[in-house]
Amino acid sequence: MRFMVEGEVDLGSEVRKFVKEVDAPNERVAREHALKLIGSAHGRKRNQVKIASVKKG
Repeated sequence: MRFMVEGEVDLGSEVRKFVKEVDAPNERVAREHALKLIGSAHGRKRNQVKIASVKKG
């Protein structure tokens, strides 16, 4: 199942919005995948990534 995860990441000097499309069996796993992808791409911890919504897509 595909999910669209929207939110923002605190990059220190700015807060940047993001939209990630992830494959996951449910919404909870989709959130975890998005946290992992955004965190590793920008070197940020989970508390610096805010997820606003998760939608089936």
